[in-house]
Amino acid sequence: MKRGSLLVEALVTLIIIVFAFGVAFVPSWSLLRKTKENSELISLEELLLNKCEELTYLNVSSIVPQDSYEEYNGVKYKVSISKKNIESSDIFTLTSDSTFITFPEITIVL
Repeated sequence: MKRGSLLVEALVTLIIIVFAFGVAFVPSWSLLRKTKENSELISLEELLLNKCEELTYLNVSSIVPQDSYEEYNGVKYKVSISKKNIESSDIFTLTSDSTFITFPEITIVL
């Protein structure tokens, strides 16, 4: 009878340890996944910033609407550049006290 209870105690202890590791690893796995997602967003942000810097110094008439594939840090991204005519009234929205100016988004990434 003593051996049976010792075996049960060992199994219960093993189950408790396994559950403790499971509970400990689930939040860390979620944290690692979020860290990976954020690093991908930072890479995408660097790519778009570099592309926007190139386009900023070009004449508007020389910018050609196009789809291009950029490789950055071993990952291929599709960058779509489009142009559309915007009236000056569409660019700025004045509030009632005229102290805040809101700019709409100009760059669209698909």
